Amino acid sequence: MNCPRCNQDLHVSAVDGIEIDVCLACKGVWFDNDELRQAKDLSEPDANWMDFDIWKHEDNFHVSAGKIKCPRCRKPLCALSYDETAIEVDVCPSCRGVWLDDAELAHIVEALNSQINSKTFPEYIPAAIKEALEILTGSESLVSEWKDFRQVLRLMNQRLYVEHPKLYQTMDDVQRVIPSR
Repeated sequence: MNCPRCNQDLHVSAVDGIEIDVCLACKGVWFDNDELRQAKDLSEPDANWMDFDIWKHEDNFHVSAGKIKCPRCRKPLCALSYDETAIEVDVCPSCRGVWLDDAELAHIVEALNSQINSKTFPEYIPAAIKEALEILTGSESLVSEWKDFRQVLRLMNQRLYVEHPKLYQTMDDVQRVIPSR
């Protein structure tokens, strides 16, 4: 395959079991279907439960005609801007691959981290309920969905203590008074 930006050969590279195609000239990366999610999960474990699945929430994306062609099937890519972020990715509506220019994965991870850090405790409640339901109905394995649910609960717990430091101090005092078994 050739780079859709500079037409150089793409080089296959394995990153933690994910086989991606990288352009050594412009540093762009081609992700086949679902490889972007896997790479995001490896890059930021706290965001595993957050979906950056461009096909799941198409109403959050703003689509414009792309200027480059898919390196896999040679069809025109669509440029998608995600929600309120400045992140624009190029996707193939045919094979569902994703082209990221240099550093765009880092921007995606930053945006997800920003969402994690800006959520309030009450905002984590619907996320926890959604993840609990996905244990039974989600597309990933039961173990994966369970891990996502536990991750949301952990972040929710941290947010509670950040927003209510006196509660944290009280819980810490109680744990010191009550001997552990």
